[in-house]
Formats: sequence, structure tokens, C-alpha cells
Amino acid sequence: MLMMLTLQRKMIHTLMMIMTIIQMMDKTMIIGMEMNLKQIKKEKVCGTNSGA
Repeated sequence: MLMMLTLQRKMIHTLMMIMTIIQMMDKTMIIGMEMNLKQIKKEKVCGTNSGA
């Protein structure tokens, strides 16, 4: 019975770790996406300004 409880605790702990890692990854991905969008917008503006 005790073993089961410790196993469950370990499982929950690993799940929490995975969840936090995924959240962190999502945040970095979103930031990266925003950066890319800004870069694309800048490039488009530069392209229209140069008359290309």
C-alpha cells in the first residue's frame, strides 16, 4: 500500500514537471512566433517602401 502511494506521488511529480516544461515551451514558442510576425511585417514594410 505504501509503495503505491509513493509511486503515485512520483507519477504526479513527473506529470507536474512535464506540464511546466510544456508551458515554458509554449511561452517561448509564442514569443518566437510574435518575433517572426514582427520581422515579417518589417520586411513587408521595407519592401513596399523600396518600391519593389
